[in-house]
Amino acid sequence: MTCDECIFLPSEPIWKSKSEIEGELGQKSPILPDHEQTFQVFTPNAKNEIKHALSFITKVECKNCNRCILKAQESVFYKEKIIFEVIGTEELEVRKEATVSTQNQGIINGGTIVGVPLHFIGKTRERYNFHDEPQEIKDATLSLLIKLLSVDGFLTIAQASVVAKLALGRKLRKSTERNTKKQFKKKLRTLQYIVDYWEDLENL
Repeated sequence: MTCDECIFLPSEPIWKSKSEIEGELGQKSPILPDHEQTFQVFTPNAKNEIKHALSFITKVECKNCNRCILKAQESVFYKEKIIFEVIGTEELEVRKEATVSTQNQGIINGGTIVGVPLHFIGKTRERYNFHDEPQEIKDATLSLLIKLLSVDGFLTIAQASVVAKLALGRKLRKSTERNTKKQFKKKLRTLQYIVDYWEDLENL
């Protein structure tokens, strides 16, 4: 069911990366509380730097109908300030009774799907958990995370799919996926050696 004119609730973060970007905000962050960013966005002369998730996925829901929009965004530098580029969007219709959605939910920490700070619904204290979301939300989140991880020049689709599934707590059921994980781990070990010896290699 959709309505004639959707009224969306505040954006909620449902995943964010462990990796961070550091600098000044050039626009309002979709995932930071207002009190952590107002001085940056509205005070042009401020030189305060913050650490921000390198990528993240948010969800907004209409309060009158079943419409739900997920966005995958990446934090990038533009004119020496952090802005947010939309990498992918998924629009769904999800039954209201199937979702766990309240305003002012906490941010999911460390790029993993875990419980977040407690919030209150009436007199019942509850904890948000991504795994309580309906399957449509889980599948759309996986699709968007694969897009984030497979941007041009980064991971292959197969590698991104494995990393995304593990990040969202899914099992690798196919032998091809398990093999991709094994090969990718070997590649990462090699890359770690390069990082460790970078000062000896950079002149090459």
